[in-house]
Amino acid sequence: IQFLDETYLFGVGSRSGTAILSLYNISKVTSVSVVREFELPGTWSDTTMRFSTNSSPRSDVYQTSDALFYTAPETRVLAISSIPTVISRSGYYPVNWLFLKETYFRYPSRKDGFRILWRQWGQYCIIKEIETTPGAIRGPYVVGTKVFYVENAPAQTSRNHGHSRSARLRVIDFSPFSESVEPPRGWSSIGPRSNLIPTESSRSIPSSSVDGLPIKDANATEDNVVLFLEARQGYQSVNILTFGAPVSGSSRMRR
Repeated sequence: IQFLDETYLFGVGSRSGTAILSLYNISKVTSVSVVREFELPGTWSDTTMRFSTNSSPRSDVYQTSDALFYTAPETRVLAISSIPTVISRSGYYPVNWLFLKETYFRYPSRKDGFRILWRQWGQYCIIKEIETTPGAIRGPYVVGTKVFYVENAPAQTSRNHGHSRSARLRVIDFSPFSESVEPPRGWSSIGPRSNLIPTESSRSIPSSSVDGLPIKDANATEDNVVLFLEARQGYQSVNILTFGAPVSGSSRMRR
């Protein structure tokens, strides 16, 4: 599930062989009702679907005065992931991420039918497809109009350093001020009314920065990316990549 605001709630699931995004009215807890249902792509019916929480403030009221990036509450992005329930023998499988503006759902009283077909509302969505292996991708993590994810590279053996592992931090920026350009590769569906222009960038995370450990999870704020490393000997290291005031060293917490 995923909250849209204090009145509406999202839920995803499959019904009669069709993947459905449901919008619930929760203004009265004793009588929660489904306001509208949105059909998801047909290939999503036999997949595991989940939301990626947008961690940016929903209102300017909560915006800190020293934030490096303005998170643009009115342009927040909703993200839904789809992962196959059965993985092929090759070990590779497609991960699909659907993005659209939350504002699309702000007016559920408009004159639409109860069930909205994918060919209708899919015009407002954009989908990225990534071929990956289990444990290689961590994310996506959404902050306002930005999406972060981590790619863990396979461990490599070095004669001098034993096993080492590097990773890449990738960013998808849906800034409303981006110029219209040809989308990068990997976008399987781009709705003509989505008004989302993806700008992608990445940076390497050297093995030395993560102590040669794989990244298990991550989180992001308007000016920090937090990396949670695989636990070793009862401890889990937390590395902070900051775009604002520098943070010295890494934190370590006992599990």
